[in-house]
Amino acid sequence: MFLDTRDPWPPHEPWSPPPRRNRPELSRPREKLVISLVGVNLLLLFVAPIAGITLFDIAIEIWHRF
Repeated sequence: MFLDTRDPWPPHEPWSPPPRRNRPELSRPREKLVISLVGVNLLLLFVAPIAGITLFDIAIEIWHRF
């Protein structure tokens, strides 16, 4: 007779997620703050690469002049 010693007996309890905590809803000023931060981040997502390329172009021009 074969005895499998790798598996524990009795079997473990099935995993269940921890209960969710009740979080208070955002107040109106905090909601505006979060929305404005997301907006600034989205704006910088598009502006920062353009500004970075411009700085590289300026650095290359200065390098070629000397």
